[in-house]
Amino acid sequence: MQITREDTGHLCARVKITIEEKDYSENVEKQLREHRRKARVPGFRPGMAPVGMLKRIYGKSFLVDEVNRLLTDAITNHIKQDKLDIIGHPLAVTDEAPALDWDHPGDYEFWFDLGLLPGINIELESLSPVVFYDIVAGDDQVDKYVEDLSQRFGDKVNPAETQPGDILKGYFVELDETGGRREGGIEKETSLGLDFVKDEEIRSRLTGMKVGDSEVFNPLRATGHAGEVAAMLDIPREEAENLEKEFRFSLLEISRVEKASMDEAFFSRVFPTDPPATEEDFRQRVRDEISRSLSREAETHFFNEALEVLMQEDRFDLPVEFLKRWLVQKSEKEYSPEELEAQLPPLLKSMRWQVLQQYLMEKYNIVISTDDIRLHIQSYFMRQFGFPGGGDGGINPSLAPIIDNVMKDEEEVGRIHDRLTEDRLVNLFMDKVPQERRNVGYEEFIRIVKEANPKDANQAE
Repeated sequence: MQITREDTGHLCARVKITIEEKDYSENVEKQLREHRRKARVPGFRPGMAPVGMLKRIYGKSFLVDEVNRLLTDAITNHIKQDKLDIIGHPLAVTDEAPALDWDHPGDYEFWFDLGLLPGINIELESLSPVVFYDIVAGDDQVDKYVEDLSQRFGDKVNPAETQPGDILKGYFVELDETGGRREGGIEKETSLGLDFVKDEEIRSRLTGMKVGDSEVFNPLRATGHAGEVAAMLDIPREEAENLEKEFRFSLLEISRVEKASMDEAFFSRVFPTDPPATEEDFRQRVRDEISRSLSREAETHFFNEALEVLMQEDRFDLPVEFLKRWLVQKSEKEYSPEELEAQLPPLLKSMRWQVLQQYLMEKYNIVISTDDIRLHIQSYFMRQFGFPGGGDGGINPSLAPIIDNVMKDEEEVGRIHDRLTEDRLVNLFMDKVPQERRNVGYEEFIRIVKEANPKDANQAE
């Protein structure tokens, strides 16, 4: 076997591989002999068919398979051994290379074109400062958050009369045409949130009820949501979607959460380790919490802006002509010259980012391991199931079967890998890229993101 490589243009090379007859003949003959032992050919006992006959029938197939195997190994090993950094994958040259005659075995020559990556030397620390927006929560956000907290940490009470926001625990009984209890009908003790009742007339009748009162109505008409009705009455969704029966709802209990007062007891429940002393301190602490919760959006925007700087600056070239051919082959469709030129800019941008990402991950030793993915999956289910945090950082035995099941989904694992990769790169940029800090409100931040990249704005909102 002979392998040669020559430069054919800027960041382009052509590899010529000659597979000689001696490289493949022995293995082809061996495969024919092995096939002869188990081949069933009409008129011959197993293992007794003439080799010449089998060669005429199967010889070309075995020859092509063996040569292709040798060819794949040859190009892969050549790239690896010569430490070639290529982009895309090798493209077979068919119009200029010598013709292949599979009917008359001999030496075969194959040509491949390679797109080569340029040498890159980027220091993130040397970039010009990129603006990082510290998002400061506004008074309206603080007011809403405080309102939510006062509701969440409020006291549960059982008032004498219903009002909006209450949870009504009661007993549903399906009625027949006469208004009496339907024999074999649906009966269910359940809870109904008064705010989930969308029909104004029914909601009005349910407001002001006392324990022991009852009202007759159709649950589907009341809520307008078949899924809620199915869950509330424990019936199939299909049945809930067509529910036309009237039910008597008898009120058993009224539950209400009374908002917490703005006092030290409330402050201590929200911030138990270091409670604020005054309402002003409490609101400032809440403002800081909101700003911290928005910091990841700011970090992502900073990462995108710094990335645009790297992408726009002429830091390295790409083999454009090679990538045009690669795009056509990858898409398996015919492009007009105009269509190809239209497709090229987004392809080059995507390729430039892939090259940068690979370079940065190697330079800064960023590796996403299987253990990283498993721990990410575990953290998700720990939040879902309310598991306490902490521990030794290992896998919880009770979650291991669930994690194993998720790991079988290659697409999901790929998405997690991409997410973790982006998270690591965001953290890298935050650590290395010089920053110019500016304080902005959230609405102003959204406007800035929209102007910079509408897609990012949609994610932020």
